[in-house]
Amino acid sequence: MLILKLLISDIKQEYGGLSFFIFVKSFLNPSIHACLLVRLAANSRGVIHVTMRNILVAKHSIDVSQSVIIDEGLKLPHPFCIVIDIGVVIGDRVTLYPRSQAA
Repeated sequence: MLILKLLISDIKQEYGGLSFFIFVKSFLNPSIHACLLVRLAANSRGVIHVTMRNILVAKHSIDVSQSVIIDEGLKLPHPFCIVIDIGVVIGDRVTLYPRSQAA
């Protein structure tokens, strides 16, 4: 349930609000897809973390370590070439651009 709440906050950050049309439209947006994968990788352990991380690296060249805390409103306008290192805490309404490294 927490992942869904955080994903909804990411959609609101991307589109400035939320409606049924925006919610459906957001699933075609690669930025929202990357946000979902980042959140799943950051909040999982073991095989699920490795699987989500491998998908992120293959599709977006994004690397997310374990034990990462990401608050509401994550925005990835160009989800490519981003590294989020172990133990990083990302606050509310943060935008990460390509070639960003949170360490």
